[in-house]
Amino acid sequence: DKEKFVITTTLLTNPVTGEKMMSESLGTGIGLNESAENMFGKIMALPDEGVIQVFIDCTRLSMDEIEEKQKRLKKGENPRTIKLELAFEITKMYHGEKSAASSQEKFISQFSNKELPDDVKEVTVKPGEYKTAELLVTLNLATSKSEARRLLDQNGVKVNQETYTKESISIDKKNDLIIQVGKRKFIKIR
Repeated sequence: DKEKFVITTTLLTNPVTGEKMMSESLGTGIGLNESAENMFGKIMALPDEGVIQVFIDCTRLSMDEIEEKQKRLKKGENPRTIKLELAFEITKMYHGEKSAASSQEKFISQFSNKELPDDVKEVTVKPGEYKTAELLVTLNLATSKSEARRLLDQNGVKVNQETYTKESISIDKKNDLIIQVGKRKFIKIR
């Protein structure tokens, strides 16, 4: 005989594929404790066709404001613009407006302008010849050698902003290297 409260909401599913849009097991989950930059980036990675539903389920915007965004999409506005607004809105809710603005600025410079992030982690490695897959695992840029090889095969590794597919990599004292895996993992080797 206790009073109960029941909250129901729609499931966040992609309207085209029917797949869950935020699922930890599918690798598309966005944790509330994510850093502002990770949260912003993961929201930007959501499929375009699900943006309006995410606005409905995950923001505090009024339905009138959301319908206005939907009208803009129907008129042909780039979904990326609307998604930037979504990422800003959600990141602002959990990290504040200043962090959301900073995350947006970093996202645009890194992904739109192809600039390197300012806070690239630096590591010192002894000069020599290394197997690329082993080096990626050692630097925590890949979880296993097989994942590292797959990344190399699929052009997911860059060295000094150039796609890198070679099995070995040479490190010398004269040149620093910036290794990038995917869109968000960077390490500078000294």
